[in-house]
Amino acid sequence: MTNLRSSLKARKRAANPMQEYDVLPLVLRRWLQEAALPWSAPSAKRAWRNALKRAGGCEKRAMHHMARLETQSLRKDAPNVWGAHYPEINRAAGR
Repeated sequence: MTNLRSSLKARKRAANPMQEYDVLPLVLRRWLQEAALPWSAPSAKRAWRNALKRAGGCEKRAMHHMARLETQSLRKDAPNVWGAHYPEINRAAGR
């Protein structure tokens, strides 16, 4: 099932998505299991590397950064996907 209103880019990949997922760090795979967005393995890996770098190698702080990235993306897409008055996004934004 695809959501055509999302700003997430859909790409066809030559690699095996399950193999890409399986080589991700365990902590990242666990985070992805609970993620609200359908992260691709390469996208999650890139974001994770940047988050770890920003967090000075601290996985806990990197997880917080990943959550912020996801929240920002949800706020950006919510009006297009669910409508401008979707309550969860307004509550998360503190409005």
